[in-house]
Amino acid sequence: MTTTRTISRCDFLLNALAACAGTVLPLSLSAPSPTDSLAPSPRPIEIKRLAPMTHPDDSFKTTVFCMGRPGLYAVSRMVHRFGHIDRNVDYLFVDTHDTEDTNLYLPEATRTLLTDLLAESHLALIVADTERGIPEALRTQFAEWRRQSSNMTVTFCLAPAAPANARQPVWTRQPNDVIVNVPATPADTTALMPYAIFGLCHPVYYPGLVGLDLDDIKTVLSRTGGIRFGMATAVGENRPATAMRKALKQVYAGIPPSAVQTGLLAFITTNDEDDLSFEDLTEAADLLHEALRPFDNAEYTWAHRVTPSVKKGEVLVTVYAG
Repeated sequence: MTTTRTISRCDFLLNALAACAGTVLPLSLSAPSPTDSLAPSPRPIEIKRLAPMTHPDDSFKTTVFCMGRPGLYAVSRMVHRFGHIDRNVDYLFVDTHDTEDTNLYLPEATRTLLTDLLAESHLALIVADTERGIPEALRTQFAEWRRQSSNMTVTFCLAPAAPANARQPVWTRQPNDVIVNVPATPADTTALMPYAIFGLCHPVYYPGLVGLDLDDIKTVLSRTGGIRFGMATAVGENRPATAMRKALKQVYAGIPPSAVQTGLLAFITTNDEDDLSFEDLTEAADLLHEALRPFDNAEYTWAHRVTPSVKKGEVLVTVYAG
């Protein structure tokens, strides 16, 4: 009797991530120095699909671009942490050969492939190590897609040394181009990156008591080019409000309250077996209103999502602030 093992899409993606990495993935995200260039002559940018989509829903699609090995590492940590992959998310590895931007070019066939992939997407998430982790040839393609479709790109990178919003990303050309500055922690510079990616990887799925759509997200995020990120978990009584306070404290760490005056977007995520009430959630959401009370034109929006990726009795809050 022959036993057949079914490989889940999650396993498939993890295997693909490891195969693309080729060697042991880096332990931290860092931009390669000029001396790290692997070839003196220009090299082609390659794009590889990491896991085939299953039963796609035409109503909404997210495409995740892993920029080089740092992007692979960040996405693999998200997959390990949350353990399941949404069927409407397409994962792509952009092979930049860990070399300098000046040594890269976009072949016509790859340009056509990228155009076709973006044409099917509503939200593009770009996972890089630094603000300059995206080759100029790709920035141009993303900008053209935003201009034609009015859809949104969100880039995740480690927060710069300067406070968020101190300067805009050099490639921002459209309102719908957003960069999320993920703060480093003393123990692990990339510890928060999986949570930042997950928060926006499935923005309109796993609906709970309160949902939102892409227009809700764009209303808040597209008003600023630089976004600060915070996350927290909590258990016990009043756990949604407790987690929200901790996440907001992380967002405002090291900056004056006036640095965040455009808007706040928050996701309150719980286990699908939890029985939190609507009042529990609105108590947490009211903290967003309080944080923005001094600013007349600021907006906030939030959603509740349920997923088995969060332990029963625990609340995960992710906050994006601009």
